Formats: sequence, structure tokens, C-alpha cells
Amino acid sequence: MKIPQYVIKAMNSLNHAGYECYLVGGCVRDTLMGNEPHDYDLTTSALPEQMLTVFNGCKIIETGLKHGTITLLTDGGPIEITTFRIDGEYKDNRRPENVIFTPKLSEDLARRDFTVNAIAMDKEGNLVDLYGGENDIRSKIIRCVGDPEKRFNEDGLRILRALRFASTLNFEIHPDTEKAIFKLTYLLKNISAERVREELFKLLCGVSAKAVLINYADVILPFLQPISREDLVQFAEIAEKLPLSAEIRMAALFALYSNTTKLKSAMQALKPSNKQIKSAENCCDIIQLPPTSPTQTALLIGQLGEKEFNLYLQTAKACGKDISATLQTVDDLKSRNACYNLHQLALTGADLIELGVKGKKVGDMLQTLFTAVAEGKVKNEKYQLLNYIKNQT
Repeated sequence: MKIPQYVIKAMNSLNHAGYECYLVGGCVRDTLMGNEPHDYDLTTSALPEQMLTVFNGCKIIETGLKHGTITLLTDGGPIEITTFRIDGEYKDNRRPENVIFTPKLSEDLARRDFTVNAIAMDKEGNLVDLYGGENDIRSKIIRCVGDPEKRFNEDGLRILRALRFASTLNFEIHPDTEKAIFKLTYLLKNISAERVREELFKLLCGVSAKAVLINYADVILPFLQPISREDLVQFAEIAEKLPLSAEIRMAALFALYSNTTKLKSAMQALKPSNKQIKSAENCCDIIQLPPTSPTQTALLIGQLGEKEFNLYLQTAKACGKDISATLQTVDDLKSRNACYNLHQLALTGADLIELGVKGKKVGDMLQTLFTAVAEGKVKNEKYQLLNYIKNQT
């Protein structure tokens, strides 16, 4: 493994001060899979106050200090560093009441969720793998560390994390872990909408989304109401053919088996951004009824932008919709150099006011001109638009 120099530097700082330090979690897993890690997490025997001393003068975020975590800001990127710890009692199926710092790496690895995430690596590339994580990576297996029921009772979100890893890594879930998932699905009721959304959206965009949606439909369905199990299984057959966007895949699901209103409700319950909700709504509308009229098509292109409009249109096609009429309308609009919003009209509201048009009639007249241009009744040239208006009045 080629560890970036900014990470080596941080590890050296801790080692030279007399503390153990290891790479841990996703960066080790990704490396063993032959993938380049997106970020790097370290675990160390240094206590929080000792880490602050080691990195005195460096840029540090201390947000997680009471739980033993600092974020070291480096030129290469942020590094999250956490003291070896044991989690205290879990009372809400989400977070421990407290953490206990420990000098033993083995005790820290024992608290982690899955074997593939419970592998530590020193700066020389030597592994500390107490739970067979490397073998599970080779076998493409997601398996809880220790007793799966205990792991999920500690943190219910781990149920969706297991599904997300299975989807994004193209792994299968170990039978014992799977059994615990179905038994304890109800624990997901205690998890915040934001955390559920993060895992669900990643799951939807995984390379193995189809298998996970089919095999674990009953786990996922509570967040996709009123979609039925049969609907979700049918949708799984096309899911991986859709663009890599969770909101677009959500839009496709509801466009095929429900409607835009229900989609909006489901999206709002998961608390994504307003932009994501609106994107999903627009996509759902286009999938359900691809536009054919020149005016509607031009307005949509102007509203969404040509790139986004085409993306939604191709999604509609992947969902089995006939978009040939819409494509013909788009070609016709381009061939006559039509405008896509009122601001692109060669005649402005100010021009109409100079002609004596007043009040609401200005907007009405601009809309009439926009429609006429879209339908090819007049060219978008000022002189021709003026003549068209005169002939209409």
C-alpha cells in the first residue's frame, strides 16, 4: 500500500512521541480491494489531550474530542484520528452513553461493525486482522464483528450500512448477519431520517443495487411508502440501468409505481436538500408524461437546462417510455433557433411598454410571443415579433 506522505507524516508524529498508530476502517478495506481510498482514518493509543500536544500548532477540529476524535487538517486533506476506545452502554440503539479509552488496539477493533472494517494497518503495511476481515474481503462477504444481534442492537443504522456495503462493494451478506438483519429491522425506526437517507441513497446507486433491492425489499420498503414489495422487486430489474443519482432513481421508482405527490412526501421524510427534492419531482413528471408540445418542451429546457432535461428524458427511456415525439420536438426547436425562456425573446417588456402596452397585458403578450416562437409561427427577431403583435391586436 502506498500511503500518502501527509498521512505518513501524521503517523510519524504520533510514533515519534511514543504512541501506537494505525490506519483503520474503510481506507484499509479499499486498499486491500485494490481501490484508492477517498479518505484516511487513524486510530492511536494517544489520549485526546496527548494528541493535542503532538499536533500543537497544527490546524485541528476538536468537535469529537470528548469521544476521542480529532480531525487534523493537512495540505493533503483532513485526517480523522481517534483514540483506541471501548464503547459504553447503548440505550438508544444508535450511540454509546460514553466511551472508555483503552491502550489496546484489540479492544478497539472488537467494537467495530463489520470484519471488513475491523482491519488495522501500520505505516509499513503490516495488518492487524483479528476477525478474518481480509479473508472476507477476498470472499466478498459482509459479516458482523462478533455477535450480529449485539452489533445491531448497539447501532441500528448498521443494518442499512450492511445493505449499503453489499450494494456498493458487490458483496454478499453472511447468513448469520442476514438473519439478524431481518429479526431486528424494527431498530431502524430509532434512526434519524438524515442517517437513513445517507445509507439508502448510496445503496440505490450501488453496483449491486438490484440484488439488494430484491433480497432486502422488506427492510427497505418502510422508507419508500406507498411502494409495494412487488413494485420494488420489478423496479430492481432496471435500477442499475438508470443514471447514478439517488434522486433520479427515486423518481423512476415512483414514476413507474406511484406518482409525483407521493414521491415528494417520501423524499421529504428522508430530509434531503430542497434541490434534490425538486430534481426528483421534475424527473418524475417527465418520466410519467414526456412533453410533446413545443411550448412545454421549450419551457422545460429553459427551466432545467438542456443537460438536465436530456438526463431526465433518457431516464424516461430507460423506464420504457416512448420519447421519440419529444426528441422530434427538441430537434424542431433547435432547427428554428427557438428561445427557451422569456428573457431570450428579441422583444422585451420594455419594448412593449414603449408601444403603450400596460400592466398585466405586458406579461400576457410576452407569453403569447414565446408560444408563437416555440410553435414556429414567427421567428425570434424583433421586427417580426413586432409585426406579429400588431397582427394579433
